[in-house]
Amino acid sequence: MKRLAAGSGHHRPASNKMTGVNMNNFTQRTRKTFFTGIVLASVATLAACNTTKEKVDPLAGGGGLAGNWVSGDNVFTANFNAGQFLATTNDTGTVISEGNYVVSSASEVNLNWTGKLTGQPNSAVCQRPDPNLLSCTDASGKTFTMRKQF
Repeated sequence: MKRLAAGSGHHRPASNKMTGVNMNNFTQRTRKTFFTGIVLASVATLAACNTTKEKVDPLAGGGGLAGNWVSGDNVFTANFNAGQFLATTNDTGTVISEGNYVVSSASEVNLNWTGKLTGQPNSAVCQRPDPNLLSCTDASGKTFTMRKQF
């Protein structure tokens, strides 16, 4: 190492190979900590945007529910789209119910609707044993199934 002449007005610390390594580690840790803080702040900000108490659909694209679902007895078809559904009879196309749905988890969907013939509200909890089948039980205990139509 070259030493500067005394009194030259320049001070240079003695070289230490570890100092450079430690400074690089310190810089990397600082950057990682800063980046982690930014990511956490972003996640917190996005989470604050969800002001509804309903659970967010855990699967992309509306949980795969978007589209037509035919009843197991082939009496009606329900069209699911963006949290809303409309059920029509398969023989005449008459609207028989209108409502909404919330995907509670990958295996459970909650339905709420009003029957057009009776004007009565109803609800059901549907299990989803596979992505193309809903097995539902309504508030009165009646069971029904729906299969995704492709």
